[in-house]
Amino acid sequence: MWSASFVPWASVLAGWAAVGALLYGLGCLVTRWLGPDRDEPVGPLVRFWLGWAAALGILQLWHFALPVDGRVYLVLAPLGALGLFGHRAALLENARRAVTTARGALGAAAVAVVAACAAALALRRPCNPDSCLYHIATIRWFEQQPIVPGLGHLHLRLAFNHAYYLYASLFDTGPLRGHGEHLANGLLLLGILGPACLVLLSLVDLRRSHANSSYLALALAGVMVDLLFGCSLASPTADVAVAITGAILILLAIGPTIDGVQLTPFRLRAIGV
Repeated sequence: MWSASFVPWASVLAGWAAVGALLYGLGCLVTRWLGPDRDEPVGPLVRFWLGWAAALGILQLWHFALPVDGRVYLVLAPLGALGLFGHRAALLENARRAVTTARGALGAAAVAVVAACAAALALRRPCNPDSCLYHIATIRWFEQQPIVPGLGHLHLRLAFNHAYYLYASLFDTGPLRGHGEHLANGLLLLGILGPACLVLLSLVDLRRSHANSSYLALALAGVMVDLLFGCSLASPTADVAVAITGAILILLAIGPTIDGVQLTPFRLRAIGV
């Protein structure tokens, strides 16, 4: 018999796993479309965030005609599955390393621990006062109605029409209906903290040389740890998305420079997306 606290915690992890895989699959499609060079490495961090950006674009187009409810997965899920299938060789290789090598297993364990802690923290009551003022109300409007001209006449903050709340509406469906606002920011934080765990384990190996951008990625992720323990994790505030997006853009734009290489056309196109 599952305890009363385990079921919500497991539901958060399941929601993150489902939507995270979908966004990663979308990112794999976008990566192929942007056309990196054959020998240009594209890590999971870049793929995830390209997928998130692509999902925002799809959701904005969708919202012109329909509310952001469970039906949107009829579009997003096949696209995500197609991207994962096209990237299956690399995914299977990463899974093999996680099972057969000590470093891979340690990396998977580190990511799992961070995700488990984040899921527990996400179950707290939202403490950002703006969540009661307009965050949750905006999500409810988006999931119940297509875009509403003049919605800002009800309250000026409802006129922000921030694309982040379209993304947050993705979680408020199925068994998570009515509680999805707890999940939106946690997945975004895992999108930068998860890869940072793998980078940290790599940097511990002092026998190998490391790119300067690895230290930059770790530093930027370290700044985001504060958001994990603040009131923004359980609240659907767009401030988290703004902060993390800025960190990702810094990494994409400055990372190659401090590594002593030029920005590739793919990197420039990724920044544009």
